[in-house]
Amino acid sequence: MDDAKLAENADEARGGRGRRLRSAVLAGVGAIVAVMPPLEPDVAIATVVAALGQIDTTISTPCCGGCTCPAKHAPYYRHFGYKRAVLSQHLATIHLRCPDTNMCDTVAVGGTWSVWVDGFDAHGRQPYWLTSSSANFPTGTPVAIYTVRDTTIATAERVGIRATTVTARKAGSTWIVGTHGALLDSLKLVVQ
Repeated sequence: MDDAKLAENADEARGGRGRRLRSAVLAGVGAIVAVMPPLEPDVAIATVVAALGQIDTTISTPCCGGCTCPAKHAPYYRHFGYKRAVLSQHLATIHLRCPDTNMCDTVAVGGTWSVWVDGFDAHGRQPYWLTSSSANFPTGTPVAIYTVRDTTIATAERVGIRATTVTARKAGSTWIVGTHGALLDSLKLVVQ
């Protein structure tokens, strides 16, 4: 069985569920392919295919008009093993922040303010695609959904999967709240 047939069998075993990951089909001992699992609740399904017991055999090939055709050499495998793994990244905590500072400044009426979110797993580590403090993919599952408690003072517009731009509308103070499922964090915004 050639590499194309192995890939076709892997696609059949996947069953068309979830997002297809990049894959490599190699002859030999195998390979590990790095992937970026999505943020929950989205999942990606990876299929591992093992072809064991390659045998060489000779098969006759059909010919047109009853002609005698030469036999064809073909490798086959005695056994196939399939295993599916469901991949997702779970966040245990989120933290809102202003870029490059722990404390956010006040904003003048009409001004804008950036708010970013960092997510951490149960061991306190960030998913590997969030380890850069400035990485912000334009599409994908948002790390946080932002809301403003008093929209007469400020409004928020999401930018990518982990940032929002807050626009100050009138003087006062309000809270910017970021949520991811049951997780939440907030920052106080003061508009002068």
